[in-house]
Amino acid sequence: MRLRWAQYLSTRGRLDEAEREVEEAVRLKPAESAVHTMRAGILYLRKEWVNSIAAARQSLAMNPDDFAAWAWIYRSEMMLGNDRDAIWALVQNHGSYMGLSEKSKENLMEHLFAIHKRAGLDGVLKHWLNHTSSPPGISRLRYHRLPGALG
Repeated sequence: MRLRWAQYLSTRGRLDEAEREVEEAVRLKPAESAVHTMRAGILYLRKEWVNSIAAARQSLAMNPDDFAAWAWIYRSEMMLGNDRDAIWALVQNHGSYMGLSEKSKENLMEHLFAIHKRAGLDGVLKHWLNHTSSPPGISRLRYHRLPGALG
């Protein structure tokens, strides 16, 4: 219940209250990955990107396939200007969500790094949006196409 309330508060811009709720959730259930993922999201919204990454990594220590935690990491890394780390975390996010093999994630990462070398992060994001603009990508990654979802 505290997580849903924290989520509601954060959508209303009441980040101080949301952070208090999520901190209490962490205190009550420190071994639950979801509370750390929610904390990462609130910290991201507070523009505390380094702390957001740390909270997301706490979640990943408990649940390495928590694609939402990876999402807060790639967004935070983008905001910090760490392009390669952002791309790496984006691939981990996508791979966790889609159940990709390690080899598939490695291939995708190499492909995106090549685009980055040629066209920078803008080129990577344009490629990603183009790649997800039609089936099957759009049906699987609709959330990532929302305005502001990539950063």
